[in-house]
Amino acid sequence: MPLKLSAGLTKKVGLPNYGSLGAACHVELELDSALLQSPEALQVQVALAYEVCRRAVEAELARDPAEPAAANDHSNGHVEATSPATDRQLAYARQLATEIPGIGFRGLEELVEQRLEKQLSELTLREASRLIERLQKVKAGQMPPPTLWETPLS
Repeated sequence: MPLKLSAGLTKKVGLPNYGSLGAACHVELELDSALLQSPEALQVQVALAYEVCRRAVEAELARDPAEPAAANDHSNGHVEATSPATDRQLAYARQLATEIPGIGFRGLEELVEQRLEKQLSELTLREASRLIERLQKVKAGQMPPPTLWETPLS
């Protein structure tokens, strides 16, 4: 009889003008009941499920909340797409870059300097969001690393 594993993660962050942004991820999977004989192996599966949710939630929170609707509306907690990238976005982009062979932290900085003629810390919300999306695709093998450099971020 298979085991059923349910894992979930919810996170909410504050935004200017008393707004907030939240994201949730919940997964449910069936595992081989033989994992009960190996608690370490079961724990690995649990950790993987939570890691998938953690990454999905972080990616969603790093996504530009102003796009496409209400990009300039501050009254409901949205921020402008031209606002500076958040520290969370930049940290996540750096983390992704270090997890991709051949890119790394310095490669990420060079990419931004070459493509946008600005420093990583000068990215807008929209640019950082698009950069993160592309880094995720490269890491997942859905986009080759050179494509990251060939397509505009803005």
